[in-house]
Amino acid sequence: MWREDPSRPERKKSFRTRDEAQAWLDRIQRDRHEVLVTGRRPVEPMLVADWVKTWRERQVHQREGSLSKLDSVLANHIVPVLGSRWLGEVSRAEVQDAVTAWKKVLRPRTVKEVYAFVAQIFRDAVDDGLIPASPCKRINLPEIPHDPLQVMTTSQVEELRVGMREGLQDAVVVAAGTGLRPGEWRGLTADRVDLGRGLIRVDRQLLETSNQRVQFGPPKTRSGVRTVKVGEQVLEVLRGLVESPRGPEGLLFGTVDGWALRRQVAAKSWRRAKDAVDFDPGRGWHALRHYHASLLIAGGSSPVAVAHRLGHRDATETLRTYAHLWVDDDERMASLGDWAG
Repeated sequence: MWREDPSRPERKKSFRTRDEAQAWLDRIQRDRHEVLVTGRRPVEPMLVADWVKTWRERQVHQREGSLSKLDSVLANHIVPVLGSRWLGEVSRAEVQDAVTAWKKVLRPRTVKEVYAFVAQIFRDAVDDGLIPASPCKRINLPEIPHDPLQVMTTSQVEELRVGMREGLQDAVVVAAGTGLRPGEWRGLTADRVDLGRGLIRVDRQLLETSNQRVQFGPPKTRSGVRTVKVGEQVLEVLRGLVESPRGPEGLLFGTVDGWALRRQVAAKSWRRAKDAVDFDPGRGWHALRHYHASLLIAGGSSPVAVAHRLGHRDATETLRTYAHLWVDDDERMASLGDWAG
C-alpha cells in the first residue's frame, strides 16, 4: 500500500517477487523526490507490453499486410523478450542483449527489421513523454550479407509451372511475363486487362482477406500505379482468364472453390511446386518478379525503364537489387576505349 501524495487515497499493487516490489518502491521514492524538486508529477510507470498495445493501436497508417507482419514480430520476438520490463527501466544493454539473442535464431535482415520496430516503439514513448530518452542508442546490429541475387532460369520457371496445380500454372506465366508483385497479379480483375492493346492496368492489389470478403488496396507505392504492356504468350493466357475468371468480383485467379486467392494459399502451392525444381529461388512468388527483371536487363533495358515497368520508386531502388545483372557493361565500356591506330 502507498500514497503518491497525502491528498490522494492509498493504492495497492501486487508483485511476483520481493525484488520487483522493492524496485517499485524505489521508483515511487524517486518520483516523490522529482515532484519536490521540480514540481512536475512524473508519468505513471507502465510495462513495455502495455505500451506496445497502445502503440500498436496507433499504427493506422500501415497496410493490412504490414500490420499482419508487425503483429507477428510483436507477439513472437519483442513482447516475449522485453514485454515484462518497465518501460522507463529498459537499458541500452538489455536492448543489445535482445538483438544478440534474436541473431541466434533469425536472419540478419530479420533482426534488423525487428530492431527497427523496437527503436520506433521507444522513440514514440519519448515523444509521448513516457520516458526521458530511448535506450536504442549505438546498438550493434548483425551485418547483412550482400550476396548477389540468384535468379531462376527460363527452364526452371517452366519446371515450376509444370509442377504447379492446374489453376496456378497460368499464374506462373503471368507473374513471370509481367513482373507484377504477387499482390498485384492476385488482385488482377478482368476490367483491368485491355486485350485489344495488350495492356494491364495496375492500380491496386489484393489485400489479405477472408474467403467471404474481397478487399483491394493501393499498390505498394505510388510508383506502383502503372500500365504494363504484355507479350503474346501472356496475352493468350489472359484471354482465357478474362473469358472465365476464377475468383469472385472478376478476379482472374482464385482457389479451386472459386474464392479469392489468398497469400497463404498461393504460398502453399509454391512450396509444393518448387520441390520439383533443382533450385531454391527463395522469397516465393516474388522470385518470378526477379526473373522478369533479369529478362528486361538481358534484353538491354535501362535501369529507368526497368524501374518504371516494375513500379519501383526510382532507378536507385532497381540498381540496389539488380545492379549485378548489368554485367555486360564492363565489356561494352572497355570496347569503347579501342580505336584504330
